[in-house]
Amino acid sequence: SSPTQRSSDLVSLGENMNLQPVKLPLFVNAQLGFMAVYLLADYDDLARKLILAHHTALIDRSTLERWLNEGAHALRSLFSLAQQYRYSGTTRDDFAAKNAAARAALEKFGELPQQVLEGMHRSRFAPPIARRTSKHDTPPAAPVLEPDAPVHTDGASDGRAGDEGAAA
Repeated sequence: SSPTQRSSDLVSLGENMNLQPVKLPLFVNAQLGFMAVYLLADYDDLARKLILAHHTALIDRSTLERWLNEGAHALRSLFSLAQQYRYSGTTRDDFAAKNAAARAALEKFGELPQQVLEGMHRSRFAPPIARRTSKHDTPPAAPVLEPDAPVHTDGASDGRAGDEGAAA
């Protein structure tokens, strides 16, 4: 080797892979849920690379632990945030009618911002809002779908926005 050649040019490191990875069944029925799964998989990949970097003396133990802990904290915070929201069984139409279901949801979960109720503040991944066409409690044969309302570009709503039956 020449004296000007870098040591990184002389050493080749392979992937840091688990020979028996844990396999867990997942049931995901929403686009934001899939995004969370992708984020978890990316964190797993990053964690393996950090462990390899520590093992090969590229980073010290305190850096390894700090980065692993910060990433794990961010993921736990994300999943904890999602668990705070519960299905209320109400619709935007219930809130417009100020019926008993809407009043019960308000008492249990608190007020919703007007932009959420009007469908103006929604996740980029929210489905179209289904509106009932009859004024009675019996739904029509098929809901009438409205085109998507303008959305904010933050990627998600305040967690309480969304489609029919969103938590209130």
